[in-house]
Amino acid sequence: MSLITTIIQRVKVMQDKLIDIHCHILPGIDDGPKTIDESFEMVQQAVEQGVGAIFATPHYIPGELVYEVEEVLERVRTLQEKIDEVGWECKIYPGMELYLCPELISHIDKGKVISLGKESKYLLVEFPGRELSPNLVDLLYEINIRGYIPIIAHPERNLGIVENPMIVNEILQHNVLLQVNASSLLGRNGKKSEKLAFEFVEQGLVSFVASDGHSPGRRAIHLRAAKDVLKLNLSNELFIANGKRVVSQKEVFKSGVEYRQRKTNIFSRLKKAVAFK
Repeated sequence: MSLITTIIQRVKVMQDKLIDIHCHILPGIDDGPKTIDESFEMVQQAVEQGVGAIFATPHYIPGELVYEVEEVLERVRTLQEKIDEVGWECKIYPGMELYLCPELISHIDKGKVISLGKESKYLLVEFPGRELSPNLVDLLYEINIRGYIPIIAHPERNLGIVENPMIVNEILQHNVLLQVNASSLLGRNGKKSEKLAFEFVEQGLVSFVASDGHSPGRRAIHLRAAKDVLKLNLSNELFIANGKRVVSQKEVFKSGVEYRQRKTNIFSRLKKAVAFK
């Protein structure tokens, strides 16, 4: 069976199901679920919400939290086998959430990291939580020239960006995509993150909404609730279409190129426009 045929079959199976490109669903590997039973509960939550594909993205921090590629792939295979046994229509793809630091570049060069789906050019990248690195733009450039496109995980939660949102424009000058968390759109990460997430979406800067799920409890998967909040035409792009493009190894586009900070209460107007609940 050719690669193209395999990809077509995968996309047909998913149809219009939601795709989660950022989820810590593998058991016992990072700060995600501790057991396979907890992973199963997360998968069940996802399936009940209409999710048909999940990218397993354990944290990868050079020098601190490092997993061998084959270890991640084996855990993905094991989880997929158990999902198939019970007959759930949900595909688990391998990936990693890569901590952006100078050491990451050499790990990419040595083939130690996994792109989303393993074969794609998309890397899920996490910024340092509190302070943005002064060489952040240089590191994004280094990733770009190696043929990869960074997908920036939850920028609306990064304290450096929350305190100075205009800095996101320096990031957007590079070939990057943005992913916001469903929990941010639902107000679970604080009002500032909620407001910023809606602004990023409204201005066309976001390509994906993902769960960043870590457990079946406090940090569960809430994709369907977030999709219901965004009663916009682009919700299909953020929850389904762009995820399919990653699976199919196609180009993902964004409509916005620049963040515009507004003094008017855009957040209140946007919430009304999307029938915020």
